[in-house]
Amino acid sequence: MAPDPLFVLAGIPAFVPYAPYVLALFGLCAAVMPWLPVPGAGQPVYRRVYGVVNALAHNYRNAANAALAAAKAAAPSGSTPGP
Repeated sequence: MAPDPLFVLAGIPAFVPYAPYVLALFGLCAAVMPWLPVPGAGQPVYRRVYGVVNALAHNYRNAANAALAAAKAAAPSGSTPGP
């Protein structure tokens, strides 16, 4: 006889006590990511923070602003990327 699925799900926090908090952090990062401005060329600290939040959000170049971020990183300073 197979175990009750709800019993198995209820037992997960006992094995991995921080899993709900980690998953909530991933969700929060994914919710915030579309509203974060893309870092410019002269913002190395913010670029690192943006990269960490992007990684925690599991965007992996699937974010709506990923193309803009790549264009800004490749563009010479003082120029703006096209549409």
